[in-house]
Amino acid sequence: MSEPVVPAFSLARRNLIRGGALAVGAAGASAAIGALNATTAQAANGDAIVAGQTTTATAGTVLTGHMIASAALTLNNTNGAALNLTPTTAGPTMTVGNVVGRATGPEVVVDYGDGTELTYLATGFDLPPTTLAFAPERVMDTRSAAYRDLVMDASSSSWFDSSKRVKAGAWIDIPLASVQPGLDLSAVFLNVTAISAPSKGNLTVYPSGEDAPTASNLNYPATTSIANMCFVAPAVVGDAWCVRVKVNVAAVHVILDFSGAVGYFPSGNQEVAGRAAQARRQKLTAIRGESVGKRLTKGLNLPQ
Repeated sequence: MSEPVVPAFSLARRNLIRGGALAVGAAGASAAIGALNATTAQAANGDAIVAGQTTTATAGTVLTGHMIASAALTLNNTNGAALNLTPTTAGPTMTVGNVVGRATGPEVVVDYGDGTELTYLATGFDLPPTTLAFAPERVMDTRSAAYRDLVMDASSSSWFDSSKRVKAGAWIDIPLASVQPGLDLSAVFLNVTAISAPSKGNLTVYPSGEDAPTASNLNYPATTSIANMCFVAPAVVGDAWCVRVKVNVAAVHVILDFSGAVGYFPSGNQEVAGRAAQARRQKLTAIRGESVGKRLTKGLNLPQ
C-alpha cells in the first residue's frame, strides 16, 4: 500500500508520519532527553533516533526519528515533562475502516480515491439530533389543583387569580420532562390552549429563564377557548426541562399538551428511533410498553 495522503487542512494537527520521518525542533530543551532503552549515544544535529536505543541531546538539537509503522516515541526529559510522540496518520499497515483513538476523539482510515488518509469518526456528539413524535401528553391545566402543584417556578406566589387563572403579567414555568442521563432537548412541539378569559388577551410560550419576547403565541377571545401549536426551546429548571408561559393581557386558564421533541434521548428511545433518517421518520407509538410521551415525562407525577 502506498504511503497515505494527509490533507493540507489537517497537516497542522499531524505530529508523526507512520513509516516516515519525524523532525522536531528541540530548541529550549535542557539537560538530557532519554528515549527507549538499551545503549546511549550523543546525538548531533540531524542524527537519527533509533528505536531500542537511548539517545541524549543538547539544547538546540534537531531530532529526526525513522521509525517502524505504528510505533510510538517517548522522550523522557530529566529536567521537565516528557515528550510523547504518537503516530497520527494511517500507515502502510492500516487499511480502510481501521479506527485510531485520539485524545480529541476517534479517527477512521478512509480512501476517497487518492490514497488512504485519516478523518474524524462521527460520534454521538457529531450526529444531528433525533425528532420524536408521540401521542399528546397533558403537562398543564391550571383549572386543576394537581396540575397547578406541578409549576416549577412563577413570577410570584400569587400568580393566579381567585378563579385560578394565570393573571395578566404573570408567568409560570411548566415541566415537560424529568432531567435524566442521555436526555438533551433542543426544541419541543406543544399545543397551548387558552380558556375562560374574561376579556380578549394573548400569551407567550418561550424558554424558561429568558426575557419575554414581544411576540405572542396565542391571541384569545373572551369566554371561549382557542388553541395553537408552538415550537419552543425548553430550559432546565430544577430537575425538569421546562417552558415558560406568560399571560400578557387578560387572565386566562392555560392548558399545555406535549406531543414531540427534538434532541438526544436516552438509550431506550434510541432503540426505537435510532439516529438514521429512515428510523427518525418512522411513526413512534411505544417504547418498552410505554408511550414515548409517558417515558419522557416519567417522574413528573402527572395527574392521570
